[in-house]
Amino acid sequence: MRAARIAASVAVLLAVLAAGLWLGGHPEKLPRPVSDAFVGGNAGLNVEATEAIEENYFREVSPDELTNSSLQGMVRGLRQRYDDRFTDYFSPESLEKFREEIAGKFSGVGVSVIPVKKGLEVGHVFKRSPADRSGVEVGEVFVSVEGDSIAGVDSEVAAGRIKGPEGTDVKIGVLDPKTGETRQLTITRAEISLPVAFGRAREFGGRKLGYVRLSTFSYGSHAYLRKAIERAEREGAEGIVLDLRANGGGLLDEAVLAASVFLPEDEVVVTTDSRTQGHAEYRTYDEADNRQLHRGKDALGNDPPDVEGHRRSRTARRNSRVRASFGSAKTCEGSPCSMMRPAHITTRWSLTSRANCIS
Repeated sequence: MRAARIAASVAVLLAVLAAGLWLGGHPEKLPRPVSDAFVGGNAGLNVEATEAIEENYFREVSPDELTNSSLQGMVRGLRQRYDDRFTDYFSPESLEKFREEIAGKFSGVGVSVIPVKKGLEVGHVFKRSPADRSGVEVGEVFVSVEGDSIAGVDSEVAAGRIKGPEGTDVKIGVLDPKTGETRQLTITRAEISLPVAFGRAREFGGRKLGYVRLSTFSYGSHAYLRKAIERAEREGAEGIVLDLRANGGGLLDEAVLAASVFLPEDEVVVTTDSRTQGHAEYRTYDEADNRQLHRGKDALGNDPPDVEGHRRSRTARRNSRVRASFGSAKTCEGSPCSMMRPAHITTRWSLTSRANCIS
């Protein structure tokens, strides 16, 4: 008899638990006073909206899609209201793309693109890439992917459609702005290793200047920048022009390290003010500082730079008449949300430009 009572009690408890779990996920099924008591106004409204979309929207929508759309909507609303160009929400897919870019490798056609009204304008074509072999030129505009127009499509989404597994084909509509004609190209994707930095000496008005291009602030990019500058100096450069056009941005630490190549140690690069984290200064530092130097191999599998050589070359650069001319590129400092989906939240203000995408 006692065993039967215990079994009955357990069954009742399980039934109550199951009902509680179900009602917890469907608070609109509760009487209004009870629902209001257990679910706050805003939270209740969010749950009701989610339920309404799941039950009544003309197409079936997955819970993950609803969650991603909700978070994207919150971030987009804040960006518009406060003229905020820095805060971003990363879905799992967009996070993976971002990691590819800062790692210096990705699978795509090998171009850097800039969002424009008609689609994506080609800002740079990587040498020996699939796009280069297919005849894509700087200034042309990608207007469609697999027959679908990308005009007005978010640049990250459009660039994501062009990327894909190595060895697969993608059909891209390419507009030539000179003739107004659009041609269709079928390009086979390949793994692209970003040419992080390039440098050489050139003659300008009777003077030899070093032209150095930095394509990204990815892991270890400051070391490639330094090597590119040293190459230009060995070729007799009297000054340095640093080209950051088509630079999609990247890591704030790498931007400070890049500035450290040119500036004296402990000089302020940027200051920020945060509502929650106060005032902060980012200063240049010696690359030998263990707190800042990226140890081990960098994202491209190369060893760290020669620290002593860097110290000597930077000192020589400061003492010579070599000058650096910086452009602008987007760098970011992220604050993770307390949730499974990562986001970049604007905690401080700093100067940026519109960001480019890699495809």
